[in-house]
Amino acid sequence: MIPVLGWAIVLLGQVDSVAPASPVVSTAPANVLVVCHDDLLPGLRDWLRWRESQGYRLALVRCWQSKEEIREAIRKEAAGGQLRWVVLVGDAPSSSPASSTQAFLIPTAYRRAERIARFGPDREIASDNWYADLDDDGVPELALGRMSVTSAEELAALVAKTRRREEQRTGRWRSQIQLAAGAGGFGPIADWVIEWVAQRILVDQIPPEYVTHLTYADWRSPYCPDPRQFRSTLLQRWQQGCNFWVYMGHGQPDGLQPLVVPGGRYPTLNSADTRQMLAGGVPPIAVMLACYTGAFDWPEPCLAEALLRAPGGAACCISATRTTMPYGMAVLGGGMLHACFSQSDSTLGELVLTAKKRMVDDEPSENDPLYALRQWLDRLASALVPGATAEALRTERREHVALFHLLGDPLLQIRAPRKIAVATVATIEAGQRLTVDFEAPWAGRGTVELRCRRDMTKQPLTRRSQFRHDATWLGELQRQYELAQDQIWLEEQIQVYGGPQSVSFVVPPEAHGACLVRVVIPGVEDDAVGAAPLYVSRPSQPPETRRP
Repeated sequence: MIPVLGWAIVLLGQVDSVAPASPVVSTAPANVLVVCHDDLLPGLRDWLRWRESQGYRLALVRCWQSKEEIREAIRKEAAGGQLRWVVLVGDAPSSSPASSTQAFLIPTAYRRAERIARFGPDREIASDNWYADLDDDGVPELALGRMSVTSAEELAALVAKTRRREEQRTGRWRSQIQLAAGAGGFGPIADWVIEWVAQRILVDQIPPEYVTHLTYADWRSPYCPDPRQFRSTLLQRWQQGCNFWVYMGHGQPDGLQPLVVPGGRYPTLNSADTRQMLAGGVPPIAVMLACYTGAFDWPEPCLAEALLRAPGGAACCISATRTTMPYGMAVLGGGMLHACFSQSDSTLGELVLTAKKRMVDDEPSENDPLYALRQWLDRLASALVPGATAEALRTERREHVALFHLLGDPLLQIRAPRKIAVATVATIEAGQRLTVDFEAPWAGRGTVELRCRRDMTKQPLTRRSQFRHDATWLGELQRQYELAQDQIWLEEQIQVYGGPQSVSFVVPPEAHGACLVRVVIPGVEDDAVGAAPLYVSRPSQPPETRRP
């Protein structure tokens, strides 16, 4: 044990030695620094063994007196040039005197709010970013996550949940993304623009082979179910399984904004609802692009902490501690999506770090894949948001770097399904036979699908202009919502053999519009998936039946 001021760093060479007795000291520089009090160590031992067996070199900070001492320990370890990840284990102190006296609490830092202070009550931002910022420029250099728990038992359960997700390498959940959204409330024009921008990001930044489902807390939208069933619908969607569960909208520390209808309000999701999430499936990564949902310094558990601690909740949560703004979240969200699908073999902490570094780039290169998106978002924000000068947008982006945090294990591996190339014609007429070419990585059973592009529906579904409280009308909302979720025109089981091959099927006569041909091949150790765009035109009428 190497004592420095009031803290100590333990270089782990043998995890079983992590106990009050002095451990065996490793001479190899650490690439992971863990901050964990002795009170919580019993719940972390399995995690330490597991990560050490994967080749990570771990160092442990076991006691401290202040956040400055923790930061000094991090910087001392980082001076060796090998440190890449920091794991904070424990909740943050809050305004509650009782909770703030617990020894295992790891304090967070606070920075002055500038841009968001013009639009909300916040005058400071709670941010762990300070620990990962090695050169005091406001930008992190290390991938950091906080495993926000209040007991060794909660920590052990979170470790088990994290491991269950990382070690489950197969299943359709890997290419599924559940999306939830709240109504904007910024005015008709701004709301329309925000909705349109979000739709474009989801279409352009998420690879076509991923399946998305949207549940929207705006009664005007066909993606809104019966408001009386909105909360249960969210819970059912969660239970169906997904890789990522993403929410975009307004939030509070203990939950998402209610669904507001003329003359009424309906609940969506709050911290207490996490107790109804059933354990047993693969826990998703929750991304909440909303205000306050990650306020880990709140007196009571915030929604992100509740999801993290619930047996059937999330493996990790990415969320904000204070007020957020549409422009800052759009830039961050686009960056995280791109990092996720371009660095699919990285850790979650590295993906968040990459997105944060992209945010502070004032003039991205034209070679940057996100260049066009940034230019587009900058122009929209400048046109729609009062006072959105270039300097104001720069400040907003930097504040969102400090606002958003990864709650959970930053070493969580993100492994995308194996991508396969799928080829077919660009256009075809409904009722004709379509040939699809692809290369199967192994033999087995697979599925070929013809489905709508994710921003399309199989039949026209219109927005509503009037709300009614009678049961029949509300039931129709549920029916329309279920129609909006049905994206599949055709689904067939196929026998596949390793190597190049072709399958063919007749395009259903009712199919039309922008579509995708998707091939899914489950495997023992991995899944393979690919998709190709296809436009289906309606059948041509014979000359004798054409109308004059």
